[in-house]
Amino acid sequence: MNDSITSPKELLEAKSQESWSGCCIILELQNISAGWQVYLHEGKLQYATSNVEQRSRLNYLWQQLSVKFPLSNIENEISDYRQIYQCFVDNKISIADAQQILLKLSQEALTQVLSLGKTQIRLSDSKLPGKVITSFSWQSLIDQKQIESWQKVKSYLKSPLSSLYLPQDKAFTFYKYWKDLIKNNPQFTEIISNQKMSDWVNPLFKKVSLYELADLLAISALDLAKYLQFFIQENLIEVLPFDETKISSSPPQVTSRPVKTNLAKSDNESVEPALPIKNDGSQASPIIACIDDSKTVQKQVTMILRASGYEVINITDATTALRTLSRQQPELILMDINMPEINGYDLCSMLRRSQKFKKVPIIMLTGRDGIIDKMRSKIVGANKYLTKPFEPQGLLDMVKEEVNTETSS
Repeated sequence: MNDSITSPKELLEAKSQESWSGCCIILELQNISAGWQVYLHEGKLQYATSNVEQRSRLNYLWQQLSVKFPLSNIENEISDYRQIYQCFVDNKISIADAQQILLKLSQEALTQVLSLGKTQIRLSDSKLPGKVITSFSWQSLIDQKQIESWQKVKSYLKSPLSSLYLPQDKAFTFYKYWKDLIKNNPQFTEIISNQKMSDWVNPLFKKVSLYELADLLAISALDLAKYLQFFIQENLIEVLPFDETKISSSPPQVTSRPVKTNLAKSDNESVEPALPIKNDGSQASPIIACIDDSKTVQKQVTMILRASGYEVINITDATTALRTLSRQQPELILMDINMPEINGYDLCSMLRRSQKFKKVPIIMLTGRDGIIDKMRSKIVGANKYLTKPFEPQGLLDMVKEEVNTETSS
């Protein structure tokens, strides 16, 4: 994976000419935890999405789709592409509908990418799960007017993935300006219709992304961003980097409020949670289990590995690890040594006595860096030993090496 600073458009043009396959991870300089993933297959766009806030973004865009997409429970731990692809595999949507949905979501993401200007870019050989069902000319998806509109927005709101926050001590001033702005700007009256101030204030007290707020208010994200300009520039609403504390293992409920467009509403059918896809000989993305009672470490590992195309299972209670691992069957296990109830050495030893996990690679994560701890990890069957705090690239290299070794053996 190479780091560079360049124009996303120039990069896509170069990789298209090379007929390159892989993932371009495009990070936002002012919000380095957040960014975008553009998957190319032989130089063509296969899919584009965000690397965070996928749940909120899909929740928002789902309601603008003209295709009836049977998604009523968006999983936080499953990528948006995997869920859409699984609906196709399960014959809940046709291949034409799946392609139309993926095109719509990719076009919105591509607009965000091309409105960034210079940014930090990483290249990965990660691929999407399943067989290739989409191959778009990314140039044909460019909407220059939309890109220019978002470029103006990003002069004050750096990213739709940022967290918007209204401090409670500024609520009264917000209310005063909110009323004045409606009274003096008829175009905003139409946008917000009969919404109450509490519909705006309550989510902003808790920190929300632009996609989340647009979904809650049934307003287009671009219109909402324009409306918020005054409040942001007056420092009433604070624009914060992506809030990692919002990563949660509990899946949210999809809303069914109509967005103010002429597009058809989606059905409210229920659908079983997406499963790993291995149809027709295709392989799902590698599943990595992280067993650590530290939520901070869990968030860090999740952010690093998901950005490179891995699925991550978060296990904070070591006593439930065996049951969870048996259901999920990960390709690799990351394990903390210092945990209450069961320490990492004992848990690793238990896994090695199980026929099911005897050969699954295990990497011990620990703040200890002594030779005795490393020897003890080796004795109980761990493959590798990684000292915390660790560099993201160090973790990625170690995970990739062990997963590739296991796959080839």
